[in-house]
Amino acid sequence: RPTPVTLPQFTADTFTDDFTDPAGSPYWSPLVVGTGPSMVETGGVDGKLQLTIPTTATGVSLALGYFTTCSLIGDFTVEATYVLPTIPTDPTRNRSISVVPVSLAGQILTGVGRAYDPAIGEVYWGAKQMPVLWESTTDTSGKLRFIRQNGLAYTEYYSGGTWHSLDTGTPYTTADVRLAFWMIEEAAPLPAELMVGTFDDIAITGTIAGVKVHQVFENHAAKPIEAVYVFPASTRAAVHGMRMRIDEIVTELVRGNRIEFRE
Repeated sequence: RPTPVTLPQFTADTFTDDFTDPAGSPYWSPLVVGTGPSMVETGGVDGKLQLTIPTTATGVSLALGYFTTCSLIGDFTVEATYVLPTIPTDPTRNRSISVVPVSLAGQILTGVGRAYDPAIGEVYWGAKQMPVLWESTTDTSGKLRFIRQNGLAYTEYYSGGTWHSLDTGTPYTTADVRLAFWMIEEAAPLPAELMVGTFDDIAITGTIAGVKVHQVFENHAAKPIEAVYVFPASTRAAVHGMRMRIDEIVTELVRGNRIEFRE
């Protein structure tokens, strides 16, 4: 019979990551689309999340970055520092480094970013829906900010020592979302072009829900039993750590994906 013990729920009002710890944070889940893109947390005093799309990468679209493992509830503000030393300007494809909310069903909800678009050139962009709001730029570094407040979206970028507004309050979903910090390049049918970017000093202010659970199960039968463990959480929850002990056998997994936890 199980004897469960559940520790109290907590909410984090502010989460920050400056990537100085190369071990990373359990709040992140990696995302890579295509073959060849790579990312690394450099660690150290000047740590960064470095994203690289090499010329040998293949795929219709190439993307890489981090998702938040936990969802954001209600109003929130997210801010990130980016560096994009060079951005390829092949006139046939789009490229972007951006902060994007994503629904729990995986739908991309337009956010804010620094991009090259064949139709309008090098820009900051930010909008909830088309047409995208944009401002021309030649910046190679800066900050991106996305705000959801009272069902409205606001997007801003930091350039020349001040914040500039793009989207100034259009209706936006109030459902729980996850955040994606990523770099994207449209590649196929042409070879990829080298694209290197970094994120640093990410700060998320809002309600990030989390819970730590400790459970004890005892077998009072005279012989071993086989059991399947089901996480005591809703389908909207993300699991970013697990430690299981059976007699002297200990299994531990951190920062894994759902398939790895299931196996």
